[in-house]
Amino acid sequence: RHSNMLMQHGKVNPQDRVTTQQYRYGGLNTAKFRHRMKVAPTPNCLLCGQPDGGHHSLSGCPHMSAMYIERHNSAGRMILKALLKGGRGADVVMHDIGHKEDSPSRSYATRIPTWVYTKSRRGRPDPATKTKWDKYRPDILMIAGSNSRPIRRREVDIVEIKYCRDTDPSMQQARAELQHDAALDAQKPDSLVHSLKQAGYRPSKIRLHVLLLGAGGTVYKSMRTTLKQLGLAHNATNSLAIKLHTHATVYARKIMTTKWSQERLLHRQPG
Repeated sequence: RHSNMLMQHGKVNPQDRVTTQQYRYGGLNTAKFRHRMKVAPTPNCLLCGQPDGGHHSLSGCPHMSAMYIERHNSAGRMILKALLKGGRGADVVMHDIGHKEDSPSRSYATRIPTWVYTKSRRGRPDPATKTKWDKYRPDILMIAGSNSRPIRRREVDIVEIKYCRDTDPSMQQARAELQHDAALDAQKPDSLVHSLKQAGYRPSKIRLHVLLLGAGGTVYKSMRTTLKQLGLAHNATNSLAIKLHTHATVYARKIMTTKWSQERLLHRQPG
């Protein structure tokens, strides 16, 4: 991890920095914290009833899911913009990170193009096949060679973006791997990786990259290696890391401010 240096970066707002530091050191104003201070009757979240805490507030409360999705998609657009400017920008074929008027994401499909899984450039899959492939929604899909190469010679990079607990990213790493690779989950009959193999892609040319981002702004060193494989230069990677860190700290405060506001409204309701 390399987040302490980024936390001191001048672009981090002091108020955002305070909220993020409180989250990291267990001092965030949550029901769990208030209960520990003996000023709340329960450690459970006032909005959903589940055990509260810093990570629950920033990533686990069902009532805040819309803001978690917004945070994820905004980060995804930052990553996509950087990838498009990198050495492999031409390999991007689709994304599932939402559209925004001033974002390059508007120019790309949000479903896997049919040429990816049909052997003919003008191939038209049957409705059942298209429906199956439309269900696969990687955050970003990159294919080296595009439709000018035979399927067996193409290289595929599946990019997943996950926000995780700063001190333990392993759970989200495993979740992303299970999401796309049926070989890792005997209970899952189908997956994007499995279907790519069935379509003729060589297993050695299919790569799954999980970009893990700490809910408290942690940017992991492993991201540097991943982004290099995806075509980003050293300076571009550093610039993106600063933007993603700042983005996480901004959203930490934004999410908590919204959650506190909703808790106050709930408290004021009669009964």
